[in-house]
Amino acid sequence: MAVTLAAQGAAVAGAGPAAATPATATQAPPPASSDAQPTGQDLATLSARLGAAEQQVAAATLSAQAAADGALRLRTAEIAAEQQVATARAGIRRQIWRVVEGGPVDPAAVVLLPGGAGGSGAGPEGADLLAQVQRRRLDRQRSSLVEAREASAQLQARRAQAASGRSSARARAGAASLAADRARRLLDTARAKAADDAAAAARARDAANTAAALAEQERLAALALRLDAANTSLVRAIAPVAAGPASPSHATKPADSADPTDSTSASSTDAPSPAAGYQAVASPDTPDAARQAALLRVLDATSAGQLPAGYHPTGQVVTGLGSWYGPGFVGSPTSSGTPYDPEQLTCAMLTVPLGTLVRVTTAAGRSVTVLVTDHGPYEPGRVVDLSMRANRAVDLGLGTVRVEVLAPR
Repeated sequence: MAVTLAAQGAAVAGAGPAAATPATATQAPPPASSDAQPTGQDLATLSARLGAAEQQVAAATLSAQAAADGALRLRTAEIAAEQQVATARAGIRRQIWRVVEGGPVDPAAVVLLPGGAGGSGAGPEGADLLAQVQRRRLDRQRSSLVEAREASAQLQARRAQAASGRSSARARAGAASLAADRARRLLDTARAKAADDAAAAARARDAANTAAALAEQERLAALALRLDAANTSLVRAIAPVAAGPASPSHATKPADSADPTDSTSASSTDAPSPAAGYQAVASPDTPDAARQAALLRVLDATSAGQLPAGYHPTGQVVTGLGSWYGPGFVGSPTSSGTPYDPEQLTCAMLTVPLGTLVRVTTAAGRSVTVLVTDHGPYEPGRVVDLSMRANRAVDLGLGTVRVEVLAPR
């Protein structure tokens, strides 16, 4: 049975920012019962169902984007709370520094205060003033401790809210990804049906039906582009959240290490930005990311079941269980540094280097060529984790696979 979204959300909630290992499912997201045998459906029925599926994808994607935006705002509040704690701690440090540097008030010094009797001691006014100085010092110390406790409690609350926001955003992104997968399965069926109808109309020299079938193919191609755009926006929105929060020292000015005698170094008036509070997402302009994008374009241009142009099997073969990434890891950082995109032809392996192309063939004879961008899986006996798109191409879920390592000629 496939991993449920609730279970996946729980797994995500417990994963830290370094959890780049892919989640695995026991089989692909199952289509609805009426999708199990779609061959008898006509294009009109498929088109209607596709329209409903696209609306579901749009709604789920908007929900995930809103949740991601909310998670970023909660992280901003968490950063502000971290700054307040740092400021309060710096205040305590300054109090301690003043005591160490200046020492306690010397009672003999009261002879210099008003009311002092020459060198014979303090008069009533001097003694009162000394007592006031001591009380004010204690008041400041108590106030600093209270502020530190309150700031710490506020930080704990903000951290809990931010963690909840991240978990909710990732769960909604997973739901949007699953909705898109169901829509794309319907789309694949509709495109195959439209191609069959166009071929049949051409054989029958039926110009009207040929034109209608070609128009349907164009409409379905436009739908595919809209689904691609929705996926791109989803990954872009969720990636900063899925990357996890950066350490406070990267997100805020380390006031604890500031000069304790500098009253201006303990706080900052600069408003923290959400991007500053999350781990950096790999830039697409880096050499590794550019090479990865180029290889993925080659795979996109390769026909199903075919080897990419210019590549051949090296003879290195790995066999074992194959699985797929769970939906809750959309946008998570991979070992290659780029966010996991469920609609790219990628996979995770431990036995071959990152950046390697491999062809994965199922026991049913279906094959897909993918790029290794991540390390994993870590389940015993499993040798590869496929992206959602690659899993859809071979209808794997969980099963025995043969993995061939490819290399340029």
